[in-house]
Amino acid sequence: MRRILTIARREFTEGLRNRAFIIGAVLTPAILVASLFIPAGLAERLKPEQARVAVSAGEPGLYEELERLVDKHNAKPKARPRCLLERLSPDAKAALAAAEPRLTSGELSALLALDANLLEGPGTAWLYVHPAGMSGVPKELGRWAEEAVRRRRLALS
Repeated sequence: MRRILTIARREFTEGLRNRAFIIGAVLTPAILVASLFIPAGLAERLKPEQARVAVSAGEPGLYEELERLVDKHNAKPKARPRCLLERLSPDAKAALAAAEPRLTSGELSALLALDANLLEGPGTAWLYVHPAGMSGVPKELGRWAEEAVRRRRLALS
């Protein structure tokens, strides 16, 4: 092991006499560090300002609860993207059928449908996100829907 280190040290000191070696030794770590941080910074800058989310809530009060949670998010100074809710028909299947063309065209960033039986337990929730608009939908949208249902269940009990 000692011989290997001696040879490596000698090769390194011989390389220091060459200008190309010095430039490569400095640029390689700099490029690696830049490749880690530049994409993350660009992704944050390229986030859209707002995301349009259509919501169909079959249970009374569920849309309002979700709206309160979204307003809390939008009130944060650096909240990006701002989430704009749009109320759809309470009938989830009809709302899905009506809003699907708007979602596929990119007019809507996401479509959230909360079934009428959701508060009693056996209901279903659907979240559809436009593929190109995925970065435009707050990651918290699913969590907000769960929280709204939980709060409404607690209010009804």
